[in-house]
Amino acid sequence: MLNGNSPIIPRLNTRIPLFETVLLLVAAALGWATFHTYTALNEINRRVAPQPQFQQAEETRTTEPVEIREPQKQQDPLEFLNLSALLDLKNRYTDLADQLEPGLAEMRDALQRFLREKNRAEIRRYREKGQAIDQWMRKQQENYDRRKQQALLEWLTTHPPTNTNFITVNYEVFLNSAQRTFSNYLATVPLTEGQRLTPDLVQMKLARMTEPERELITTVRKARDQATNISSFVKTRQAPTPAPAPPAVPRVTTTIRPIGDGGASIITQFTSLQNEARERLQPLFYILIATLIVQCIITIVAFYNRIVVAPLRQKLIENNTAIEHQRKLTHFARLATGLAHEIRNPLTAISVRLFTLQKSMGKGTSEHSDASLIRNEIDRLEQILKNFLKLARPNEPKFMPVTAETAFREVIDLLAPQLQRRGFALKLDSMTHTPFLADPLQLKQVLINLIQNAADSIEEETGSVTLRARHERTGRGVKAVKKVTLEVEDSGSGIAPEVQERLFDPFFSTKENGTGLGLAIAAKIIEQHKGTLDFETRLGHGTVFRITLPASSQ
Repeated sequence: MLNGNSPIIPRLNTRIPLFETVLLLVAAALGWATFHTYTALNEINRRVAPQPQFQQAEETRTTEPVEIREPQKQQDPLEFLNLSALLDLKNRYTDLADQLEPGLAEMRDALQRFLREKNRAEIRRYREKGQAIDQWMRKQQENYDRRKQQALLEWLTTHPPTNTNFITVNYEVFLNSAQRTFSNYLATVPLTEGQRLTPDLVQMKLARMTEPERELITTVRKARDQATNISSFVKTRQAPTPAPAPPAVPRVTTTIRPIGDGGASIITQFTSLQNEARERLQPLFYILIATLIVQCIITIVAFYNRIVVAPLRQKLIENNTAIEHQRKLTHFARLATGLAHEIRNPLTAISVRLFTLQKSMGKGTSEHSDASLIRNEIDRLEQILKNFLKLARPNEPKFMPVTAETAFREVIDLLAPQLQRRGFALKLDSMTHTPFLADPLQLKQVLINLIQNAADSIEEETGSVTLRARHERTGRGVKAVKKVTLEVEDSGSGIAPEVQERLFDPFFSTKENGTGLGLAIAAKIIEQHKGTLDFETRLGHGTVFRITLPASSQ
């Protein structure tokens, strides 16, 4: 639908806030980078290098048999890092067991206490503990490093455990299984907030959760076994390789001395890499924080400008335009009044003189016909002057409560016979009985003008003009505003786009004998009523003019 706007209805030109959207995306990207940098720094700071373990050797000084040991070889850095990752995995298994085992005991104890004491606080304790365990498992899933798991799997493929104990590196699958079992444990007989609890219901819960609880205890045992297996494997890999049995040699008094550096060089290398990564990431983290803060400030300012400043600026422009328009109208009114007075004086003299001359002419003569034609044109000029003065200096409306049905009935009684003779129907559609404040005479003038224009726009031999009214409410609470909208709809051919832009301009008309002041005066009257006059049209489907006025509080 094409929308037409009168000069008294400013419309804001909306558009997609592309600039603000780009700012938000940049802020989100900076936030993502800052978060991951912070996470990496925490991971680096959390890693602690183990203490070096020194090997000892003996120096012989007597002739007694002695066992000679060779120095232990230095540990490979890659193996050291993988063993550290295995220790972290062992801690995860231990933490899972430490969460589930006492947690299950506490939850069962809470239900049993409820059966004994009938205290609903125990049910709340049961729910809170279940939620805490569930949230802990979810957080474990989010913080699990799958790349580290894949590296461990590849390393263990080439360095399998020498004992018969099996190590499960895929902790994520183990944790998912435990979480599903725990969800089944909670869902056996759900105890939700606000639920009516009875001892029978809780007793049923205790009976049905035995099987999933047994599965969870099995999971706890498997987790502890995995922690033990990993710990044993790590100790095996860290233990020195035994030397072959030495031949018997004379034993002497021995002096114990350390040999090798106990892995100190590897630890030093690890610490050096850790410090270097920290030194590189910390400045980047601070720069990202500062950039994110600046970006957020720019985004807030941009949205503030769009939401607050731009509407205020638009309102200021509209107010200045309205003031300038009012000033021009005031000046125009003074000029129009003086001009009308100057034009009326010669018109009055011409009319009097024409009346005298016409009396001396015989009726039916060409001179008498010419005089009648001149008189009609003088009357037309007089009517144009009256309309011109109404536009430049309209009368102040005398407000009183009016209903749409009353206003429509008056113009229907006045115009229906005239439209019926032309083959047009004047219909009254849906109606509201909400009163509104208006000057009945001026409103009647506006409605008559709109109905006549609607009838003139119908080019077919038959057509219709429909009148309707509805009640509207805008805003909420104390800012709610009640309004009444009057509509005049025709079944004509619509208004051409080039005509829509000038529809409310004074002296613009598409009619051969039109003055072009009807809609301009109507818009001025509705403006004095603190209402709006607009239209909606589509070529080939007619036009709807809408008058929106404030509803009466009486």
